[in-house]
Amino acid sequence: MAGASIMAQAFNAMRQAVGGKVRADELHARLLELQELSLQELKAVSTTVDIQELIEKAVAKSSGKPLREALMALCHVSNAPAIEKLMELVRNEARVAVMSSMFSSDIINSRGRVVAKAPPLANAQEDLGDDGLRFRLFRHARTKRDLIIQAFVNPMRSTILREHNPDRLDVLTHIQHSPWVPPGHVESIIRVLVAGFQGDMLIVAHMVPPQIEALVRHVIEQRGGDTAMFDPEGLQPEKSLGVLLKMEEAKQAFGAAGILEFEDIFVDQLGTNLRNEVAHGLISDEQMFGGDVLYAWWLLLKLCVLSSNWTAEQIVRTEGDSTASG
Repeated sequence: MAGASIMAQAFNAMRQAVGGKVRADELHARLLELQELSLQELKAVSTTVDIQELIEKAVAKSSGKPLREALMALCHVSNAPAIEKLMELVRNEARVAVMSSMFSSDIINSRGRVVAKAPPLANAQEDLGDDGLRFRLFRHARTKRDLIIQAFVNPMRSTILREHNPDRLDVLTHIQHSPWVPPGHVESIIRVLVAGFQGDMLIVAHMVPPQIEALVRHVIEQRGGDTAMFDPEGLQPEKSLGVLLKMEEAKQAFGAAGILEFEDIFVDQLGTNLRNEVAHGLISDEQMFGGDVLYAWWLLLKLCVLSSNWTAEQIVRTEGDSTASG
């Protein structure tokens, strides 16, 4: 996909020429066709890692346990990657693979279109707003996500399904105290979490991104943040997820590492960009069964279950204190 900008300039120049617009449009249509076909030529670059021992340990943590204990184990398999650790990986890569840090990269979507460009990595770059750095941080984070999904999340999800087959009531029991579940979204979140356990990733892919956005908006409002804009005509459109994640209230709730992970998975074109890929119908049925969608489901499960569990423990502690005082 390198050289897409040069082709775009050529098409624009051709359109300016007398009689050139028709030919430029024909060539552009052919380019789009070839870009989609080119995806079939992309080859994965990978290394073989034996994760069987990790899988066995993960299954042992969830097998033969009560549902609550198995769910807690699943939710605790990982945290958002520490930003400094990702930075260290990027710096090490820059020292070893010097050339890869010196050139820009075209980012293509699931149809082969160039949607973003990752510039070269600047020397001693520490600015999280720098596209060259963000692209490389996201790439290393994705490597970790792939391992987490294959070695932990999917084996434990399958074990919980086989031993407990969680239904709507089971899920409700374990998220009912969550202050992060938005009012009016309980049924939607229950259904998508059940669908995830059952492996219905077509439902998961379409329902998780909007429920994550609703959750983030609700958490910000709980902390006093304003999630709507106010334009000169008096209209109040809701802020998009990308804008919400830059708000201070979001950073306070989810932490810098959590915010970067949300941006990577859901809204940044340099990352997975799942929210926009799904919303615009760009992701195929097959891609919905990939690791990114399952990881997004696990994130929603984790946020709802852990916040509910923490709140329930606070309620029990408060009631215990009241009984002791009485």
